[in-house]
Amino acid sequence: MDNFIEAALQAWNNAAAFRERRLRCKRYTFGDQWGDMVKDCDGVWLSERKCMEDSNYVPVTDNVIRQLVKTTVGYYRTARKSAAAGSYESAAPAIAVDARTFEEFLVSGCAVHYIKRENRGGDMGPWADMVNPARFFTGPFSDPCGEDIEMVGCLHDMSLQRLLMRFAQGDRGRAAKLRDIYENPAMNLLSRPSRLLGASCNDNIEFGRADAGLCRVIEVWTLELKDRMRCHDLEMGRFYYMPSGAKPGIERNNLARKKMKRLLVKSKWEMTAEWVCRFFSPDGHLLGSRKAPRHPFVFCFYPFIDGEIHSFVEELIERQRTVNRLLSLNDRVLSTAAKGALLFPENQLAKGMSAKEAADQWASPDGVILYEAVAGLPGPQQVMSNCGDFGIDRVVDRVMLMMERASGVNDVMRGDSPGGVASASLYESRRESARAVMSDIFDTFDSFVARRDRLLCEAL
Repeated sequence: MDNFIEAALQAWNNAAAFRERRLRCKRYTFGDQWGDMVKDCDGVWLSERKCMEDSNYVPVTDNVIRQLVKTTVGYYRTARKSAAAGSYESAAPAIAVDARTFEEFLVSGCAVHYIKRENRGGDMGPWADMVNPARFFTGPFSDPCGEDIEMVGCLHDMSLQRLLMRFAQGDRGRAAKLRDIYENPAMNLLSRPSRLLGASCNDNIEFGRADAGLCRVIEVWTLELKDRMRCHDLEMGRFYYMPSGAKPGIERNNLARKKMKRLLVKSKWEMTAEWVCRFFSPDGHLLGSRKAPRHPFVFCFYPFIDGEIHSFVEELIERQRTVNRLLSLNDRVLSTAAKGALLFPENQLAKGMSAKEAADQWASPDGVILYEAVAGLPGPQQVMSNCGDFGIDRVVDRVMLMMERASGVNDVMRGDSPGGVASASLYESRRESARAVMSDIFDTFDSFVARRDRLLCEAL
């Protein structure tokens, strides 16, 4: 079984660059936009926020990306509500899950659902669970829908009692063995500290380490070939399959039939594929396995040209960084112009007050600076400079307009009413333009939902 766990680990490691990009996009979406690592003048790596603060700049953030994502998700939910019409109450849970999946799709360019059939709250049926892309891994494939994939899997974290309920299979000895696997000291050393409520649980996820108190289970699906005999019983008029080793028995049966002048059984050797699922513990123990006609994952990567993934948010990051830099520069200019520089003669410092204390008092809005005046010499002076108009506000407006055009989320899509001079035809034209820009993202996600719904119907 080591080859399966090693292949899963290799697939997990191959997705490391994608997870880093997803994490960066998520940080920019939810406001942490100064966390990129940069080199300072001494060649030391530190966060961009720390570098700005060390240079006496205040990092200013105007989170435009979050507003664009919220608007797009809201537009999607509104369209789904309109489509559901009178059945919205029953469709509301599915719409909520799809909206969160669509938000993930905008942030990372990836949407993943897991189809399963189980009893939930007394209702037995198929369910589609959202899978975090940070816990998902696949083997190499080239088809956008993943039809040529041969390995896929994900990481699960569950409590010991849920693990026993799922994998003990009603066997007390098996349950004891599972306890031994997950309660030994070596496994406890692999546990990470518990996360806080509201904190991200997938930023620094590792292949073999779960949070404290939880058990890591690695689910791996592989496409495997097997040979078999396809049989056609001419006498009974039916098709059936036999193991490949059954050929001698079929031939003996045909000899007996031939002597009795009965119709023979025609057989043909063939190869077929089936999906095999295996559940592993982090140390390689096989917890369980099963077979199925196909794997339970439905996923979509966008745009997946030459296998590359580029999300909606990723296209806006550089423009967002430009907005933040301009606002920080403007804040720096205004703060400098408002306070200016203080010229303080060294020989006029009051006794008991250091230069640092004088500077701190001057920086305070209600500060008092004591100094000893010297006859014939000017006292401390504040030098002011007119910052002038550098046009920063106009540049910011232009960059914001560029973000609007790049994203396709304009004021019409946000539901803003047109100005007094805007005609109805112009308003409708702008709305159609916004739909055209966003149609590729919406249609791609709709095709993902359609494939998911088709599999749900097959699982009924």
